[in-house]
Amino acid sequence: MNQFAVEVQRSRIKKYEKKAILLENPDFLIPMNFIELGEKERILYDYSGFTLICGLTHCLTVRDVFDFVEDVIKILRISAEFLIFPERLHLTKETVYVDSMRKKTKLLFLPPEQDVKPLEELLQFINDLQTLYLTKEAMEYAELLKEYICANLALPELQSKVIMMKRDALLCGIH
Repeated sequence: MNQFAVEVQRSRIKKYEKKAILLENPDFLIPMNFIELGEKERILYDYSGFTLICGLTHCLTVRDVFDFVEDVIKILRISAEFLIFPERLHLTKETVYVDSMRKKTKLLFLPPEQDVKPLEELLQFINDLQTLYLTKEAMEYAELLKEYICANLALPELQSKVIMMKRDALLCGIH
C-alpha cells in the first residue's frame, strides 16, 4: 500500500466535505480517512495504483496533456455533486494522480486555507505540466490551452474546446 498522512487545522476542512468524502467516497479523489487530533485533523491518503503526475518518467505527448486537462476539467465539473466544490480543489503536479494502465485521473483533496479560483488553478496545473518532460507539440498545445483558460470560458465550454482540440490533433496524426 502506498500511503501518507498530512495534518491540517480542523477549521480547514468543512464538516460537510468530510461527511461527503466518507459517505460517498467520490471516485475522482484519492481515497482518504480522517483522524481527529484536538484542533488538528490528520488526513490519511491511500494512493495505491496511482502515480503523481510529477512522478511520471516518460515524455508526455499531446494525447497525455489533453487527457490530463480533460480529466481535471471533468473532475471540476462533477465535484460539486459530491459537495466538494471546485473552489476547494488545488490543482498542481503534486495533487493530480494518474493510473496509466486504466487511464484514470484522481485528485488529492487537501483543503485550502482559503477558497481558490478554479480557472487559476487549472492555469497553474498546465504551467506545472509544462515543467515536466513534454514533446514540442505537447508544449505548444499546452500554451494554446492556457490562452483558452485566460479567455475566461466557463468549464463546460472549456471542456468542449479541449475535446475538439484533442480530436483535431489526433486526426491530424499529432500524438
